[in-house]
Amino acid sequence: MRIRLKHFARILALLLVVTAVPVGDGAEARELNMREARRAIAVGRALPARVILRRVRADVPGEILRVALIARGRRLFYRFKILRPGGRVMRVFVNAQTAEIVRIR
Repeated sequence: MRIRLKHFARILALLLVVTAVPVGDGAEARELNMREARRAIAVGRALPARVILRRVRADVPGEILRVALIARGRRLFYRFKILRPGGRVMRVFVNAQTAEIVRIR
């Protein structure tokens, strides 16, 4: 299933829920709402989701089930939940400013 990029922002908005994430320095993590996510992108704190999505799809093949932009302390990450071809579900954490994949589990 391919997610059309123009609908990606809507999907991101639907998937925002507060959660703890094992990335960073121990600060509590929370998901950004759509307004916060747009602001972070506008001021350069985060790359647009379409840029991050290209990187993740190139490095971790599979069906993207869920996406969220999360804040942990002052750092922002995109969290992807991906169904791999073999049926395994993986979580991928990507630095929102650099598009660097920081954790796959």
